[in-house]
Amino acid sequence: MPSLDWGLGREDRAEELSARWTSSPPCAHAGYLELLRETPSVLEDFASLSAPARELIGAHVRRSAEGMASFVSRMSPEGNLVLADVADLRGYCYAVAGIVGEMLTELFLLRGGLSKIEGNLRERAPLFGEGLQLVNILKDSFSDLKEGRRYLPPGVERAEIFALARNDLGRAGEYVLELQKIGAPRGFVGFTALPVELAWASLDRIEKSGAGAKVSRPEVFRIAKRLERALDRNEPAIFSISCGGSVS
Repeated sequence: MPSLDWGLGREDRAEELSARWTSSPPCAHAGYLELLRETPSVLEDFASLSAPARELIGAHVRRSAEGMASFVSRMSPEGNLVLADVADLRGYCYAVAGIVGEMLTELFLLRGGLSKIEGNLRERAPLFGEGLQLVNILKDSFSDLKEGRRYLPPGVERAEIFALARNDLGRAGEYVLELQKIGAPRGFVGFTALPVELAWASLDRIEKSGAGAKVSRPEVFRIAKRLERALDRNEPAIFSISCGGSVS
């Protein structure tokens, strides 16, 4: 896989790759095609980061891409993919989301001031990503199945996946409260707290109404405003009662 450390002065190469990929697109998904067209802008922003940040991002993106490629290689010629069991599901979630949690954690630690909790953050980071991904999988399970993707393993009760997601979101909530307790920047706390709260709301909605159920825009707005108030008042950023317990 080519290096992601493009640096400055590689704009022509990025334009060339973007043009090649969009002229013979690998899929028809509008969002993916837009991302391919924006490759030069993405790489320009990447090159503007500090060298340590570029190194961290590059290493984790490569790990994630390699993990995702291993699952893509298992697809049938028709594009179908079936995950075998819970371990397989967790391996998939780690490749597509757990590594992202680890990457963001290392970027947070790169800023400094979090050394006292770095072990706790690193322990919870992959579960943070896994929890968010499980909620997405539960929400989209019917539409995924129609398109040949079966991320919920055959023979595994949905209740088991819900329980796993709840446990993961509990650890994610602890992650956020660890950041808040040590006085991490407000942006770190808000950035991590909001998806956890939205995931809890989504999980509750899916369990009550089934796959495909979504949190309404007014509810998203209420959750975001409630978080802003909590941060303004220096109150706990995680207010879901199901948060896995207190932070020691």
